[in-house]
Amino acid sequence: MVVAKNEDNKKLYDIIDGQQRTTTIFMLLHVLANKQNEEDKRETRKYLYQKGGLKLEVAPQNQSFFKTLLEAAEKGNISQKKMQTPKGKQNLFEVLKAILDKVSKLSEEEVNERLEALLEMVLMRLEEPDPGRAIRTFQSVNDRGVPLLLLDKLKSFLIYYSNTFCDGKRG
Repeated sequence: MVVAKNEDNKKLYDIIDGQQRTTTIFMLLHVLANKQNEEDKRETRKYLYQKGGLKLEVAPQNQSFFKTLLEAAEKGNISQKKMQTPKGKQNLFEVLKAILDKVSKLSEEEVNERLEALLEMVLMRLEEPDPGRAIRTFQSVNDRGVPLLLLDKLKSFLIYYSNTFCDGKRG
């Protein structure tokens, strides 16, 4: 995942690379949480909501649709018909529909196993302060088909660890 601080709100991050993966995981967490008992659901929703709003924002033109779609899924009111919407919204709908279909076949134990696996995942984040450089990193990885080497991943992890735990202090 490649992120850059949002230029308008420094408390937020823009996802440069990994939007689809992040959105899919977010929708999967949301659907799995809805299959839990109320107490467990409240606990899982801490990963999904903050201050009454979704923690994940998709493209601005799709955000309200995304929120409405998740609310409809929660109430079991998602239409099974193909929708006549722009491609971005159609993709969100299709992915959520596929997730609902798969999750509906899971037992409570299987739901909890999948949630546990998702919540134990480790995210390797490459934070680039310069948005232009973040985009170039994304392009070099994706456009040219140049996969990250193990050394690149290790370097990213060490930078993350240093920034997170060392607080700029040496030794």
